[in-house]
Amino acid sequence: MPRLSFNRIAEFKSRLRVLAAVFLESRDKHAKHSKALRKHVRSRDRMLKKKDQQIAGLRAEVAALKLSLEAAEKVNSETQEYANRLPQEEVLPHHGFGPNFIAMCMNLALIVGLRASSKAMDIIFKFLKIDSKIPHWTSIRMWIVRSGVASLAENRQRHSAWVWMADHSCQIGQEKVLLILGMRLSEMPPVGTPLTQQNMRVLLVEPGTKWTREEVAQSYLKLAAPMGAPAVLISDGAVELQESAEQLKTLNKDLIVLRDIKHLAANILEKTVGADEHYREYASKVSQTRCAIQQTELGHLTPPPGKSKARFMNLAPVLKWARRTLWLHDHQAAKGREGIAVERFEHKLGWLGNFREDTIRWGQCQDVMSAALTYMNEHGVYSGVANQLSAHLRPLQTCQLAKQMAERLEAHVRVSEAKLPAGLRVPLSTEVAESTFGLFKHLEGQHSKGGFTGLLPAIATLSKGATGESVRRHFAQVSVQQTKDWIAANLPQTLASRRKAAYAEAAKAIATEAQQNQPQLN
Repeated sequence: MPRLSFNRIAEFKSRLRVLAAVFLESRDKHAKHSKALRKHVRSRDRMLKKKDQQIAGLRAEVAALKLSLEAAEKVNSETQEYANRLPQEEVLPHHGFGPNFIAMCMNLALIVGLRASSKAMDIIFKFLKIDSKIPHWTSIRMWIVRSGVASLAENRQRHSAWVWMADHSCQIGQEKVLLILGMRLSEMPPVGTPLTQQNMRVLLVEPGTKWTREEVAQSYLKLAAPMGAPAVLISDGAVELQESAEQLKTLNKDLIVLRDIKHLAANILEKTVGADEHYREYASKVSQTRCAIQQTELGHLTPPPGKSKARFMNLAPVLKWARRTLWLHDHQAAKGREGIAVERFEHKLGWLGNFREDTIRWGQCQDVMSAALTYMNEHGVYSGVANQLSAHLRPLQTCQLAKQMAERLEAHVRVSEAKLPAGLRVPLSTEVAESTFGLFKHLEGQHSKGGFTGLLPAIATLSKGATGESVRRHFAQVSVQQTKDWIAANLPQTLASRRKAAYAEAAKAIATEAQQNQPQLN
């Protein structure tokens, strides 16, 4: 506001005192306004200062967060790098891998197969971006065999209370393998729990071509030399396995020899069901039907494949097929018959109606057999078990054949329990030995159709699997050369090697003959 000069005062008409009052009021008014503005400015200054402090604090927090983020990214990078590596462990001498990794490879191969194990690891390592070499399947094979040779020697510990299970297995050719599993009496699982692979130790895996009584007895005595004669020997009804046990009684006069109930039950079933003329006709019809419908619209109703060996151990699937197919026969509106003309179903499967009553009776015999085997597998044999088995089977004896089956099984159990002293309980089935052979055939894959090979010692690895500790221990005990020596001593020439040599000779002769007969070119 421009300053008022004294020369202009005369221009105002109001009195001087009035003008002075107005000017003083205006001055006070402007002073108050100025004071308010200064107060507002100071408040704003304080606010801005506070804001500056907040901004500085936020900037410090941002800087700290950046440092934390960088540290987290570094840790994450290091963790990811570690996650994409195999666990660190000391490599075994003369090996490119540690014992735990080798054990993992062996266990994987025992489940999925030798060749498949390397392929499976390759897929998994690529997915996880693990930069590590993968062992060839032949290396895994040698590891399993080497561990098996060591296990055979390690398991033969001297003890006075062994239970031996002896069984034979054969493939193509003359070779038959004598397998003996062992378990200490103190390791018998509790009542209600069947034996498993984990309960057993592989004591002997020995191939041979004849296996007479004398040869089996010699193998029994050879095994008993380092570990003592067993307290109990269980085998199937093979004469060479049963009677050869007499030689062991020279080492242990109290030896108890028992016959496996599963093979006996199959023999009883064969004599009760297999002797029936209707069953032979039924089995023939099943075989014909399998060939007739497996590539037609009835293919989903094809009977299960039969087994030429031990077929009465595998009767249950065929009888189950008959029961279910007869149900479909009686229910034309069932979904299982969609797309199948009534006349067509009747033509191909109507014959089952002629065996309706027979399959019921045979099925009842099978039910008795299955129930008895399950009961004895879970309980074993001991004083009083025959009466318990009789009570267990009584509700299943719904026909004369089933009753006969039950009576014969109970009689065998009574004879077996009479051989045992009071308080002793032992197995009465070698089913775990058969399952061991089954696991071995699974490991062999297609090679099981070509005779026994150098993979044979792997049977000793199947029952327990592998751990890092067992790998370290076994590899220290048995070298690769000792493994090869075992194979050379027990399988000097396998069927596969003889086949290869025979056909190589033939191929060479044929090629030579073809070259000689080839017309000479001018």
